[in-house]
Amino acid sequence: MNDFEKVNQIEIDKEYAFIYVSLPEPEQYETDGYIRVDLNTTGHCAVVGNPITGKVLKRGKIAYHIHKKYKSIRMYLQKKGKYRKVKQIRNREQRIVSDMNHKISRKIVDMARENKSGLKM
Repeated sequence: MNDFEKVNQIEIDKEYAFIYVSLPEPEQYETDGYIRVDLNTTGHCAVVGNPITGKVLKRGKIAYHIHKKYKSIRMYLQKKGKYRKVKQIRNREQRIVSDMNHKISRKIVDMARENKSGLKM
């Protein structure tokens, strides 16, 4: 895990220590082709197509159901006047969707890296 080149600077404050390090540039490779990514399609967050292998991946189908579930919960709580709870529920939904988007993008990048391909949106 210690893949940094060198420690550039260390600053010590009363409560924190700030450490600045240099990281090596990742190796670049020549792409063999491109993987196509279609965002915000109906029913999915992303549809990924690889013309070399012919694989099509559909990611994020559950996002619609998550939004629908939390929307109904927020509407119920808002009618009851529980505005602090509405804010908590909205933040929870944002965290869930943010995590899901991160996982989707990670899988797309890993797929491109495995096939030595670039990405076209």
